[in-house]
Amino acid sequence: MRGFRQGWMIPVCLLAALALAALAEQAGSGTCQHDPGFEDMELKAESAIVITATVRVGDRTVTLKRIGTKDGAVGDLGPLCIADKIEFKVEAEDKDSTVCMTDSIINYLKDTEVSVKVFTGVTDDAQDDYVDTFALDKSGNREKRIWSKTRTMQEWSNSLRGKWVRFEFSGTVEDEPCPIPKHKNSHDGPVDMKGYQARTVFSVLEKIVATQGESVRADSNANRLREQPGYVCAGEVTLDAYSDAAGTEQHFPDGQPVWTAQKMPPAAGGGGGGPPSSPPGKPVRIGAGKRIKPIFSEPGLYRIHAKTCDSERTMFLTVVKVEFHKAEEGPNGNRYGFDNMDTPNNPHDDHISVKRNGATFVEVRIWESPVNVPIHFVSQDPDTARPGIEEKPPPLPPSFLLEIQGRDQRKKETTIEARLGNPDGPVLTSIRVNVYEERVIGLWGIFPVIDKMSQGTHPLNHNLPPEGMLRNTYNNCLKQIVMIIEDMVLHGDKDVRYDLNGNGALDLYLDGGHQDELNPIRAALSLNLDNQLSTLIVKKFNYAWRLAEKAEKGNTTIRIRGNVDNRLDNYTGMQLSLGIGEGEEPVTIKDGNGVNIVLRNALQKIHAAGTPLCLNIAGISGTLDIPMIVQVEQNFEKMMLHEPLHREEIGHLLDVNNTTNLMHYSAIPNRGWELRYKERPLYRGTGAENQWEKIPR
Repeated sequence: MRGFRQGWMIPVCLLAALALAALAEQAGSGTCQHDPGFEDMELKAESAIVITATVRVGDRTVTLKRIGTKDGAVGDLGPLCIADKIEFKVEAEDKDSTVCMTDSIINYLKDTEVSVKVFTGVTDDAQDDYVDTFALDKSGNREKRIWSKTRTMQEWSNSLRGKWVRFEFSGTVEDEPCPIPKHKNSHDGPVDMKGYQARTVFSVLEKIVATQGESVRADSNANRLREQPGYVCAGEVTLDAYSDAAGTEQHFPDGQPVWTAQKMPPAAGGGGGGPPSSPPGKPVRIGAGKRIKPIFSEPGLYRIHAKTCDSERTMFLTVVKVEFHKAEEGPNGNRYGFDNMDTPNNPHDDHISVKRNGATFVEVRIWESPVNVPIHFVSQDPDTARPGIEEKPPPLPPSFLLEIQGRDQRKKETTIEARLGNPDGPVLTSIRVNVYEERVIGLWGIFPVIDKMSQGTHPLNHNLPPEGMLRNTYNNCLKQIVMIIEDMVLHGDKDVRYDLNGNGALDLYLDGGHQDELNPIRAALSLNLDNQLSTLIVKKFNYAWRLAEKAEKGNTTIRIRGNVDNRLDNYTGMQLSLGIGEGEEPVTIKDGNGVNIVLRNALQKIHAAGTPLCLNIAGISGTLDIPMIVQVEQNFEKMMLHEPLHREEIGHLLDVNNTTNLMHYSAIPNRGWELRYKERPLYRGTGAENQWEKIPR
């Protein structure tokens, strides 16, 4: 508000105003003329000079505030498409411009200059690339002045496209004071335009780059794209859009650019090891933004297209897919183990085994893509295992065999990778290699045993193949765990009087007493268990315990001579047989702890001391004093190999609950030949077992 001393009356003020107006007209508008009689009138500034600065680009406008004030900040227009014109405007207003009490403008805004400087560069604080400085045109009256300028984009098309741009205002907006000393308070301080800034980046799509890890960069600037496209591995790929050719900025407005991908027809001479390619189709939208991560699960040649504002780019990208697969069995194929870990969709976790200082092969498959760059094979630890070749140059076949060489290690693992383009290129696929000392079984003797005095012990009808064929069958299984049988002897049927109790079975007593039926066989065969692995084949085989005292009819408890390792406690709930011939009856164990065995049901018959309590089993792995024993039944040839792998000095493997595995706990017909690196669940107790790693080396 204008200020007056108390005591002045309104009519006097009006008269003073008329007088001052007359004086102003005489003196002109450039000077504040006054009458000495009015010098006592004190005038004050109504408010400071109010400045509004704006920058408008296209449909985007930003209002600027001075940098350095508490609410000041660079006016950020954000990423913009190229516009036809850029508008700059500064509006200044001084509301106390008529303080001399006339309708003439005595106290007014000076006729000063305001200009704009334009800086460009590749970063948001760019100051290096000076572009232009220009003055703004003035308009408006003396109490409200306007400085403005419109520039067309054609003037800066080469300088601003794809770069960060900062606009800086300069100049000072000043007030002309009234010369009456008492009116000096009406003079507002000058406003320096320094610090009024705006910035933006004009988004122009100059380049597309595809990467995957440390992949070969493929961009839209490459020449002869169809013949020399960029390469990435199948899977998750990052696509980046760059707004300048140097590839240093990625700024695009409103979620642009918009991306599409289209699979192209296979190039002539491309690989053919994979599934049939899907036919070329319509472009598919794969995302929007300056950076996206599409999934290219299917290999092939793709046309990648991106567009933002009025600029667009196209890139041809070859998606390469390479996998390691199990080679065919044989000396020039898979020589040891291959475990895909039951994850066919994750080829990177497969394991192969190889003998120390030995070699095996894996199949390398190149799935359809027209690969025109080499594949490099790299070992993470060449002292453990290494590839037979380091580079496979183009042209590449759909598939080939790669040798994997085990080094001088007894038990160690490393990874071999297939990399695209060079040894440091992206990883196409990988495989884990386990190097083991080979476990050797020197001599294995197999002895079919009958007792011609006991009709139930023969004929055996084991139908085993010749020893050479059987050894090869076993070695094809054992090679998975890097084990080998060097020699095997399959003897003819041996007639030994061993079935002394006449139950038609070989009874192995676990009561701590004399081995009445096994010892005659050992003596007759002169088994040397120190020098060879020995297996007895019989028609029927039992674990057995003998009654220590007579058991009366109606008893629910029996007493046995002993219970080695408290074995009967393992068979709680299982049915055994007590007695022989007409005196035999089935019994079920309720409590097998110790020598006083509790039965679930009362005995139906009387049993004398020494009567055998028997459990029929498929086989036993034996000890250093007891040979392996297996009974003839369906699939028993797998049981013959199963049992020695239990032995501590050979395999030390436990029973597992997996029907395809050789160590499945039961002699079922569909038991498989697998021996796995992947842990298999144990049959007894909790946990699982990695069979390759468990073998003693």
